[in-house]
Amino acid sequence: MILIDDSGWGSLLGGVMIGMYNTETKKFRYKLIPVSYFQGDTFKKKKYLDKATKIFLEAWPSLGDSEYFTICRGIVLDGIYEILINNPSETRDIYRGEIGEPLQSLLEEKFSCHLSRLGVPRNSTGAHCLSFDDQLKWIREDPKRIKYVKTGWPRWKTIYSKSA
Repeated sequence: MILIDDSGWGSLLGGVMIGMYNTETKKFRYKLIPVSYFQGDTFKKKKYLDKATKIFLEAWPSLGDSEYFTICRGIVLDGIYEILINNPSETRDIYRGEIGEPLQSLLEEKFSCHLSRLGVPRNSTGAHCLSFDDQLKWIREDPKRIKYVKTGWPRWKTIYSKSA
């Protein structure tokens, strides 16, 4: 079975990590959708859907194939689901559902490393390093850090940007 998940969608900071894991071969692949895909017109045009699909299609051959796929319900993965479900030449069982171990921890660690490279301190466990309020505080400490923010979110403009 190939598992597909994302990490970072719920984080105010950084991009979104897309990960895939083949439970039979134990192969793990991941790649980051840069934060720029979650800012301005690129976000409005939902270009992150195309990027996530491209990441999957590039990584898929190196994972090995499977008849079974489970794809997280995250919006960012909708394009991957559509590609798989609408391919009539292949017979596969494709599900949308929760993704557990080992992919969840592997991917959260990769996302956490991404945030650390941006300078975000690890003050909590899991993928986000900081609580949401601490992320806002970290941004306030240096306005240049706004370049790491998912500014395309409607709530960034109406609520969070005012407190950062």
